[in-house]
Amino acid sequence: MPHINWQNGSTCGTCTRDEKLQAESLINLIEDNILWQHITEPTRGNNTLDLIITNDPLLIHSYETEDTVMSDHKLILARTTLGNSLEPSPVNMPDVWGSPLNDLNFHSP
Repeated sequence: MPHINWQNGSTCGTCTRDEKLQAESLINLIEDNILWQHITEPTRGNNTLDLIITNDPLLIHSYETEDTVMSDHKLILARTTLGNSLEPSPVNMPDVWGSPLNDLNFHSP
């Protein structure tokens, strides 16, 4: 949103009434739902248009932005505090062989 100062959560003084209402609506949505917007630097020109919004202020450890030839927006590289589990999660499968479903024979002539 080009009309929000994400460092202090304020709207710009030079935006139109409609732009200010739109910016305030987004700020209220974030605040009312106890969310956090982590990106505070410009991602396109002088505007912060690309956002990372989470429900945990500690979820994003750090981030950096980089120019890219693929877009006029900067690329955001975020490091999270989420652990990396290399082991697959266990899957609990029902025991269909010991159930009455096993008595059904759908392949009988």
